[in-house]
Amino acid sequence: MSRRARRDRAAIVRARRRELLADARLTFAEPERIAEWEARWLDHRARWQEWFERFPPELVWKVRGRRRRDRAHPPRSVPLFTTPPWWRRVPSALRFAVAIFADTFVWDYLQLRSLRPRDVPVRFTPDAPEAAGSGPGRQGALALPTVVLIPGFLTNWQFMMPIAETLARLGVRVRVLPQLDRMLRSTGELAELVLDDLREHADEGPVVLVTHSKGGLVAKRVLLADPEGELALGAVAISAPFDGARAARLVHGDLPVPYVREVVMLRPGTPEMLGLARETGANSRITTISPIVDEIVGAGGALPGARNIAVSSIGHNLLLADARVHRIIVREVRRIAAADAANDRAAEARAAGASEAPRPDRG
Repeated sequence: MSRRARRDRAAIVRARRRELLADARLTFAEPERIAEWEARWLDHRARWQEWFERFPPELVWKVRGRRRRDRAHPPRSVPLFTTPPWWRRVPSALRFAVAIFADTFVWDYLQLRSLRPRDVPVRFTPDAPEAAGSGPGRQGALALPTVVLIPGFLTNWQFMMPIAETLARLGVRVRVLPQLDRMLRSTGELAELVLDDLREHADEGPVVLVTHSKGGLVAKRVLLADPEGELALGAVAISAPFDGARAARLVHGDLPVPYVREVVMLRPGTPEMLGLARETGANSRITTISPIVDEIVGAGGALPGARNIAVSSIGHNLLLADARVHRIIVREVRRIAAADAANDRAAEARAAGASEAPRPDRG
């Protein structure tokens, strides 16, 4: 391959990468676009698997042949050294490794931070009316619903502190649930705990659930138990394994570790995951936020019938510290609140129209 051909091929690869990132950069993905994105990701993964099967690659050396005029040996000119195909994938592999390292660092930092015993901050409790904030640029912030944070597996409420601090600073009322502990129970039991808390604070009005990982499954069960939206208006799920977590396949069910059954039930195709997938009544009230590559969930993440958003990021936990995701959450909370207000106005208009309708004369 000539130098010009190699340069053209590299330009095509860069253009395809820019197209992939442009497709998923903070845009509302259509089902067709999501299917195309997943097909590209699966093709990329298949090429990586093929490369690992052929590792280590063999260096190909070709000697420049003599020019002959006979038909058996036509004129040819071959370069002395042909660069193996795997060499062009090293930069992207390094970027992927750096992103996974950053994702692991965020996980370790938030876990170490959550190990420190601390009381729930006053500004996050329902007894702090100033949590919504006041001042310039925050008019109308009190009209937003309360946001209830639900963490993922093996994490507590402190793991969601980056989102809680940002939302509170932007004027959104936030409440955490310390009673969920480390999310080691089943999704059904956790959903009951969340429903009990929502019923206890029903005087605050319906809330919006903001979840991470396994918390998205809990939020879906809460929405299924509250179809009228009297307790919860909707949910914003970050990196939620609605189709199952691929990394759960690495955990053996016979390990003598507590709560290993809850990890095994998160595998794709388990009865719990299939039963939850069949319940589609609450999908339209859920907004999913997923990275391009998720080492825990896999290629899934999009929920049929939901509002699916793909973010140009790599990692399962890195989205918690991403300012773009924080802005998306605030935008979605406002959208859900506006949709609920519009539904209330429409219901009032229908009730007023029904009361003003003339009654038929029965005389």
